Amino acid sequence: IKMTTKSKIASAKARISQKIGLSYTKKFINFSDPISDVDYKLKIEEAKNEDGETVVKVSLPEEKNFFRGVKFSEKIRLEKMRDGQWVKILRAKFGAGAEELFGVTELHEESELEARDIRIIAAVEKLLAGNAHKVKIKKIASPRTRVHKAHA
Repeated sequence: IKMTTKSKIASAKARISQKIGLSYTKKFINFSDPISDVDYKLKIEEAKNEDGETVVKVSLPEEKNFFRGVKFSEKIRLEKMRDGQWVKILRAKFGAGAEELFGVTELHEESELEARDIRIIAAVEKLLAGNAHKVKIKKIASPRTRVHKAHA
């Protein structure tokens, strides 16, 4: 059996997790935001150490857009820290012309939680608490695409 690069990385993560006493799981879910009427394919990673402390990462799909004529891509990750607080990590890469306009070509920073982020966190918390029957969740194969629902 020939392993792909992704499967080699996943295998290495699992071995490292076992060595340092972590229980590591990864899931993909489809989250339908009732307010914005947008479907997000989320990647949820959960790690528990020997003391039972849990760290959770929720990755949203990459978004591509333009700002003041400059192309950029944005990745958002929500992380639950060991103290139970959630933080939002924003990473944006800007295309040609960004350095002249903004003085930067890339951002990597903590950002304030938005209403959408709070709704996603609530759904993930319900899922992790074992109340999956209360949350509409559909397992999917890939977190790459974001689907907009058609308005009737």
